[in-house]
Amino acid sequence: MFKGEIDFTRWFCSELLKCNCFIQAVVGSEMQMPGWPDRYVVHRLWRGHLEFKWEGGRTRPAQVDVMRELLKRGCPAIIVRGFKCGLVRFENAFDDYYMEFNMENLNKLQGGQVGGYLLNWIIRYCEKLDFDRFSHMKGRHGEVANRRRKELEG
Repeated sequence: MFKGEIDFTRWFCSELLKCNCFIQAVVGSEMQMPGWPDRYVVHRLWRGHLEFKWEGGRTRPAQVDVMRELLKRGCPAIIVRGFKCGLVRFENAFDDYYMEFNMENLNKLQGGQVGGYLLNWIIRYCEKLDFDRFSHMKGRHGEVANRRRKELEG
């Protein structure tokens, strides 16, 4: 299905674009602090950072540090890992919770529906994250994500 991380990232982002997401690629430069996630995604229902990895790919220590700092401040920062077998896994930088789905489910969907499905999974994952443990936000993000998911399904 995909040859590696670059193919997987392109596909995932192209599907999110079809459901009206704005995506900013974050490319490392000499003037930028290292470790920022690959993409910043903005949609009316969700916004946050995505770091793409392919099966066996590891997050660098600087990436883990930046993603943990973002999570502590209530900003979603998710590792999206693709597997040759067709699984997609969402993980966080604390390695304490993940959620998986099989891409075979996407075969039944058409057009922009795939992007909506992916966005819905991202929102569901963020609902399950315990932001109280990461920061002093007291779960506000979970409530917002739940309301946004219902709007998306509505």
